[in-house]
Amino acid sequence: MMTAVSAHRLSGIVVGILLIVASLTTVTSPVTAAQIACDPATPSSPSSATPVATPPSDATPEPQAEVSFPEGGGTLTVFAAASLTDAFAEIEGTLESENAGLDIIVETAGSQTLVTQLREGAAADVLATAGTATMTDAVESGLISGEPV
Repeated sequence: MMTAVSAHRLSGIVVGILLIVASLTTVTSPVTAAQIACDPATPSSPSSATPVATPPSDATPEPQAEVSFPEGGGTLTVFAAASLTDAFAEIEGTLESENAGLDIIVETAGSQTLVTQLREGAAADVLATAGTATMTDAVESGLISGEPV
């Protein structure tokens, strides 16, 4: 279950990823990947939390430099896991309102369905999957240009 805190944190991370990908992407195919590592949400009741493991210090993503979209705008097509629908709707609205001429098209479905669509020739600028196994499948299948972030 995603809490408001984790949804907000996820939104911030995804906005940063989208900004970076948008500045690097000039063609729509093959898709550029964004692999997101999120810290677990803070539990509402500390006494009910049972720590499983402490992630290594290098597991936390480094903050990225702020980048901007091209002045003329453009279209950015995002394939996002269905579990990320709310986060990407918020990101889409925010980025479009802050960047004149930017049109973000978010297509949501199950992660494996999105990878299958890419295999069948669909074009996207960003792929955001719900898990690393599906992203690894997309990378190993040659559907991703560049390195996952």
